[in-house]
Amino acid sequence: MSGILKDRAVILRTWEYGETSLVVAVLTRGGGRSNFLAKGARRPGSQLHGRFRTGNIGEIVYYDKPGGGLRLIKEFSSASVLDSSNVGLECLCLFQAGLEIAGRASAGDEQEGAVFDLAEAFMTELAAGADPWSTFFVLEARLLSASGLMPEIERCDRCKKELAGCGFSVNPSSGAVECRSCAGGGEMLSPESCELLGRLPAGFEGMRGTALSQDARREIGTLLHRMLTHHMDGYRLPGSLGMLKGAVGG
Repeated sequence: MSGILKDRAVILRTWEYGETSLVVAVLTRGGGRSNFLAKGARRPGSQLHGRFRTGNIGEIVYYDKPGGGLRLIKEFSSASVLDSSNVGLECLCLFQAGLEIAGRASAGDEQEGAVFDLAEAFMTELAAGADPWSTFFVLEARLLSASGLMPEIERCDRCKKELAGCGFSVNPSSGAVECRSCAGGGEMLSPESCELLGRLPAGFEGMRGTALSQDARREIGTLLHRMLTHHMDGYRLPGSLGMLKGAVGG
């Protein structure tokens, strides 16, 4: 017999199901990413109608289904964190991209609560008017850091030279950091990007008030994208970033 469970949840995306229902992809604090059935949610008179917009967050009440299959949503007390009428296209695209990446980072283990809390903090920062690019990059860097994948950038991994104030290169596959002399003509990050890269894993507070140049966006975005491609199972460039053509490399 199925029991009734509760959890804190954020909506990732939805699909139409049948004539009046929705399949809802949800990131929950206790169970990670799961798909649920919102029966009748497309009917105007339903108590679930209009509650499942991407980024809505709140308490989800659902019927557990131990045998597998879609679990049925009973209630969802949702609220919208980001007012789409007060932000630009860039912020909206990064908002959706961040939620997609957080959903893919969810792996059904003890890290689920941390991933959910990070996603919620990311949404709150964007809603508070933080620079969308630096906020998005903090999310990516923190997800990599949680898996021990963000590089240590204090010294060159080859010659052990201190890198403060210097440009350096990062191998997105191995995470190896090399100074200009050791990199042998490899692709170098600018001093601005290097300084910002060192601040990202510390969290959102350390990046507040920081606006990134176009070059820094491109360099950091390309590096983090390549690292996620190498190390996150099932990762691909979020579709919403395709609307910001040229901002993040492949």
